[in-house]
Amino acid sequence: MTVLTPMPSYPSGVVPGEYRGRLLIRETQAGARIIRSWVYATPNRGFVRRILGHLSFTALSLMLAPLAGHQDIVFVESPPLFHGVSGALIARLLRARFVFNISDLWLESAIDMGIVRHQALIGLTRLMQNWIYRQADAITAVTRGIVARLEADPAVRCPVHLLTNGVDAAIFAHTESGRTTVRAEIGLGETFVALYAGTHGLAHGLDSILDAAKLLRERDDIRIVLAGDGAERARLFARARAESIENVIFLPNQPKERMPALLSAADACLVPLRDLPIFRGALPSKMFEAMSIGCPLILSVVGEAAELVTAAECGIVVPPEDASAIAKAITQLADDRELGAKLGAAGRAYVSRHFSREAIVDRSERIFAETLART
Repeated sequence: MTVLTPMPSYPSGVVPGEYRGRLLIRETQAGARIIRSWVYATPNRGFVRRILGHLSFTALSLMLAPLAGHQDIVFVESPPLFHGVSGALIARLLRARFVFNISDLWLESAIDMGIVRHQALIGLTRLMQNWIYRQADAITAVTRGIVARLEADPAVRCPVHLLTNGVDAAIFAHTESGRTTVRAEIGLGETFVALYAGTHGLAHGLDSILDAAKLLRERDDIRIVLAGDGAERARLFARARAESIENVIFLPNQPKERMPALLSAADACLVPLRDLPIFRGALPSKMFEAMSIGCPLILSVVGEAAELVTAAECGIVVPPEDASAIAKAITQLADDRELGAKLGAAGRAYVSRHFSREAIVDRSERIFAETLART
């Protein structure tokens, strides 16, 4: 397997020193060849700058594709949507099948969030999107909602498969030593910790978390931790300082290897999204990692994610962007630790049965085999 990817910079927009200023780097990880290209890295703010960053990798990936050698499948992750253009052309160049994986309907999300408003730009982007769909030999999508929308799209002429995100339970397992270490480093003591770990972006509605924290100011035994980076982090941090929201702790973006310990240190994991129609078909991947750790969820999302949490009985579902309901759910779990333990255990069992890494790999292999078998 060969992976063609840009230099690491997400979500901070800062390329680490060992990768900075390099046009090309080759690596090997877990038996896979990694080809990294230069990218115009920019923080996740400003639509034009983000687009330029995406386009820089789209162009360079086409130039570097011959280094990948013979391949049977070109598997492309979207968003960003632009990768689909280079992926389709690379598949032609390498005489391989093109499988387009959609984790988010980028154009529809950008319209719903008000990021893209210009009708001409929307029209051009939709033309590009439809062209990508028509080039694909197969399309995979991470939620049933996305699958349904794709199957109803006349531009899609190939099979559409559900290929959900999952989790490696061997890595994301509760660690008591990690819990003790992280809580000591942050100074959490025995307080109840509600954790949001992920991108601080426009989609997540994290102001509702700060609003919930304000409602919990009298609870000295509760702390809220926001860990991560993104377009909204600086503004959220400034707001917390300006409004003296002192029961919120901000942590920088965490390395992947530290995540099991950080999640283990939490007593509840917050999974919010804004109250927009497009997110009714969303299934945030951070849910699976928290469930695997055994951390109960406080989910402020409607639709498919809420249905999963309800079926798994692994958390409390509240309306999106409802600070009062979020605060109430945090209080409920803080006052009933046995309930949290019960919800956490149910989540761990559910994700092990339905969203294990092994199950996702098996499903991927079947999809690839079916795609290659089609004439």
